[in-house]
Amino acid sequence: MLGLRYDRGDASTYGMALYLASEARGRRDGLGAMAWYGAGLALDLVTKSHDAIDGVVVSVPCRLDFVGHVVGFFGLEARAGMALNEPQLVGSVGAFLGFYYFDVGYSYQFPLGPFDRPDGMASHQLSVRLQVPLFRWNVREP
Repeated sequence: MLGLRYDRGDASTYGMALYLASEARGRRDGLGAMAWYGAGLALDLVTKSHDAIDGVVVSVPCRLDFVGHVVGFFGLEARAGMALNEPQLVGSVGAFLGFYYFDVGYSYQFPLGPFDRPDGMASHQLSVRLQVPLFRWNVREP
């Protein structure tokens, strides 16, 4: 999957991620359900003023999404990576509500370890994600 991302806080982050995702299907009380999970590699550009790049973050995102017969889903995301402008280990967690491949939610970024927060990294963010399937293999038919 290709993931396009935008996070808006004290600083804004524009990014892209490539995921390897897997589906898990199940049924509960006659209602269909599906979950997909995956991990990938992400590259994010950080800007405070939208006219210059203030930082770069390379990370490994992991996602878990739950989809039901009600149109929409609930998703969770966790990331760990490195802020390259001020070499620093960083992490992020988020929760999302979505519709098909588009989701919106909240994420929180934090430094990993007893370090100061890098200057270009926002803490609380409004986050938007677009997850686009690029290729499917081993497709199961009912």
